Amino acid sequence: MPGDAARFGALFWVPQRRPPVVDEMETKALISSARNRQRIDVIERDAVVQALRVNNGNKMMAARWLGVSRRTIYNKISRFRISTLEYSGELD
Repeated sequence: MPGDAARFGALFWVPQRRPPVVDEMETKALISSARNRQRIDVIERDAVVQALRVNNGNKMMAARWLGVSRRTIYNKISRFRISTLEYSGELD
């Protein structure tokens, strides 16, 4: 039926891609999310250092204290470049 083809085609309409234009609201959102990521990184880093201090540098105990795996602690220490001096109290 001729009318069926038009109705059937409408069911499979695919929207056109948006041009790669970033508007002001998107820019602000990206900047805001980057700032939030930086804040979260600072909070995470401080939590790892504190956990290591409280647990005298014992990474397994620090991981348990934070509720994460030992591997996660090692990853965070590496990612945030946390040195032994920062949690051993030798910098104080």
